[in-house]
Amino acid sequence: GKQYDMMVYPDQNHSMQPHDTANVRQKMIRYTLDNPLLKTITICYAVSFILITPAAFLSPLMVARNFGGEVWRLTANEIFWTAGSLLGGAYIAWRGDFHDKVAVIAVSLAGFGIIFTLMGLTKIFWVFLALDCVAGIFLPFMITAQTVLIQTNTDESYMGRVFSLLQFVSQGVMPLAILCFGPLGDLVDIRYIIIVCGLLEALWGIWFKRAAGRAQKLAS
Repeated sequence: GKQYDMMVYPDQNHSMQPHDTANVRQKMIRYTLDNPLLKTITICYAVSFILITPAAFLSPLMVARNFGGEVWRLTANEIFWTAGSLLGGAYIAWRGDFHDKVAVIAVSLAGFGIIFTLMGLTKIFWVFLALDCVAGIFLPFMITAQTVLIQTNTDESYMGRVFSLLQFVSQGVMPLAILCFGPLGDLVDIRYIIIVCGLLEALWGIWFKRAAGRAQKLAS
């Protein structure tokens, strides 16, 4: 399946003894939830990664069922996604920082949703691959904007712990979502699952823009 991993920055300012782990974990969660913007980002992570799961892990199965199970088709599905991610990363390296990072994240989430919806609707394989490539472009934009937004709104002493929590959330919800969407894919056409999740993802991008905007006002 496609990878949506974000980078984790370890906290090198603190060393923990085993018996301190529970206390540190509680402080980390409390710090994150007490910060309106970090709380919004955490909720965004949990929901958006659930909605991304069908396109990330069920798209090869959708390709096999709707376009054919030839190896070259499944390979092309992964190559076009990777090509889009590389193009997006190259543009960011050339462009540099983005002023409104919340808007970049919101547009990326909405872009994912719209493209995933179109991928579920199309019956032409080459159109599917083109959309797959475009979807890949959004990934480095979202990850870069999220990483910088978290860095600029987190106390340095909690930096590594907050990133660890978000990594736990993002990677924790996906297996649970797979347990749900996997069996559902045997009962419902996978295209419909991806279309519905895509529409919800687009709406979620709008929610994030508004919620993060309110959180930034509270923090200022």
